Amino acid sequence: MKGKVLLVNPHPEEVAQTKYHSMPVLGIGYLASALMRDGFECRIADGKMEGLTRREIVDRASDFRPDILGISSMTHDILRARALAEDIKREIPGVTVLLGGPHATALPEQTLNDFPCFDILVLGEGEITVVELANFLQTGDEGEDPEIDGIAFRKEGKPHIRPVRGFVEDLDSIAPPAWELFPPTKHYAVYTSRGCPFGCNFCVRVLGNKVRYRSPGNVIEELEQIVARGGEYVFFRDETFTANRKHFTEICETMISRGISKKISWGCTTHCSTVNRDVLGLMKRAGCVSVEYGIESGNDEILKRMGKRLTKDTARRAVKAAKEAGIETFGNFIFGHPYETKETIQQTIDFATELNTTQVSFGAMVPYPGTGIYRMAKSGQGGYKNMSFDWGSFDKYQGGAIELESVTREDLAKAQMKAFATFYFRNMRLGSAWKFFWENKRNIIFYLARLLKGGRRAGGEKAGDA
Repeated sequence: MKGKVLLVNPHPEEVAQTKYHSMPVLGIGYLASALMRDGFECRIADGKMEGLTRREIVDRASDFRPDILGISSMTHDILRARALAEDIKREIPGVTVLLGGPHATALPEQTLNDFPCFDILVLGEGEITVVELANFLQTGDEGEDPEIDGIAFRKEGKPHIRPVRGFVEDLDSIAPPAWELFPPTKHYAVYTSRGCPFGCNFCVRVLGNKVRYRSPGNVIEELEQIVARGGEYVFFRDETFTANRKHFTEICETMISRGISKKISWGCTTHCSTVNRDVLGLMKRAGCVSVEYGIESGNDEILKRMGKRLTKDTARRAVKAAKEAGIETFGNFIFGHPYETKETIQQTIDFATELNTTQVSFGAMVPYPGTGIYRMAKSGQGGYKNMSFDWGSFDKYQGGAIELESVTREDLAKAQMKAFATFYFRNMRLGSAWKFFWENKRNIIFYLARLLKGGRRAGGEKAGDA
């Protein structure tokens, strides 16, 4: 057995979001499989799925005493990732801390400068890189620089970024996530592809613009393993599950022919332009119970500018077709697009209410590093006025990372509250409204507190404006 590696998904934020993380996180699950296949001993601490506190994760690390600590972090997680790294380094002085995920990938130089606790960054897709790096750390000469693509580290005290590593083309060559390292669950996430063919300006697209596919047989094998583990629900985390008609049709038809559709139910995220009544009918027969659409706006001009390649009429047809197939619908909307106004926000509220999807999400725009929105907000384009550099505020439900000339942070927070109330009450869905407000009472209290404090983030580090 080689060295010991602990892989961590940081603990959840203070506002309760644990219910949104009921499935094992895929990223560190894949990394664990790759490392274990190469002979490393691995453990996982999925802070969000397990509802762990910061102290509990640190205690788990202290008990295991890993040689390498790997943390995966979105931008809004980065401050919690830093706290974990610092705490664990105090407990285990010799541990090497790796950071991966979208934030490190988008801002490697700044991340190394801002966070001394992270020793090496793993950029982009990490399965090959992390194995090469772990082997180097175990066998390499002390003081020798790792000549490994897809990483960033400090050399003579300054950030040194190695060449980008290409994406894995043969996804079947990657071992499935190490489900056995997570607590038992009935809910699982699965990728059938990586990458997205669409060019939305608010999306990081860490997995690339080209869609790469697992073979349908490889996907079915994993689904059968999930069934054998007692899984009852799967969420396909592909950015656009129905992007390739031939691919997903074969998966659905095989799920039906092998009886998988009778053993598990499933949901997916996809693009409104890639579905119709026939597609959704097949998905329903294969066990699909819900489909999530990124609709984002109720203004066609904003949809055009964002690169969504979507119109309101296309969204109407997709939602209607799903309802006719007996599939629940989830509509995602964002407030704070470039050149957004109070009027276009109201159009989005009205359109979402018209569609009346089974569930709905109204998020505030987050200028994630690596996106077109980040570049626009940072340079004051698109009507953006201020951008926070408090990474903890980079959350679409609890943040307040940007504001526009015509729409303040307070306006965005108020619009979110108004949108949920309008959606449920105008559609006379009083039972759904009560359930929503009860389940999200802590988030609602957070919103109200933020509004009372002038739209600033409650708690955390003070935001700085560009």
